[in-house]
Amino acid sequence: MHAFDRFLPEWFNRIRSRQITLPRFQRSVAWDNKKVSDLLTTVLRGLPSGAALILVVGDEEKFKSRTMVYAPESGEKVTEQLLDGQQRLTALWCSLHDKYRDRSYLIGFEEDLSNPTTKLPYVRGQARWEKNGSRYPLWVSDPKECWNRGFIPMNLLRPEDILPEIRKWIATAVASDRDQENLLFDEIIALREKVREFNLPYLALPANTPKDVALDVFVKMNRSEERRV
Repeated sequence: MHAFDRFLPEWFNRIRSRQITLPRFQRSVAWDNKKVSDLLTTVLRGLPSGAALILVVGDEEKFKSRTMVYAPESGEKVTEQLLDGQQRLTALWCSLHDKYRDRSYLIGFEEDLSNPTTKLPYVRGQARWEKNGSRYPLWVSDPKECWNRGFIPMNLLRPEDILPEIRKWIATAVASDRDQENLLFDEIIALREKVREFNLPYLALPANTPKDVALDVFVKMNRSEERRV
């Protein structure tokens, strides 16, 4: 097997078009808030996060499959089945699109102990809940209150053409203070670049791989991952 580079926008394109599915033998989403937050912090700090494993699909899918959580149920022809990497890709997809019902992910900044003149981004998972048709706490959805607490919503970094949405959020957050507006815009753009440049490489099993061999590789990769954790 060979490792191939694939950056986050391409992973998202394949999820959005349903070109990639999950074999049904995969367990459901299992990561807790801390693991999601840690992964997002890793992305924003430009650090690596392992590799995924896919099985290339030929004329038909080798395993019965299902769509990833909160992804479109229909789309183009399936070309890949994701054997390993579900937890990471689900965390990235759902947090960047604010799809978790009980959590929103926010970016804060903390002192860099190796360089006190700079700040490092980190990600916090804020609990959310529904009450009387509103999503609490209300400040998370209020740009001014959110920024007063020093946070930027993670969904502003999703790799899509959303500049008008970003500018609207910033203008509300800083009450049209032009200097702050420019600084915050530059900060968000720099963070968006980190997301766009995040490389989740993958190993690819060819379409003619026997089912038992694909399962064996899947099991071995998962055991290896458990030992690292």
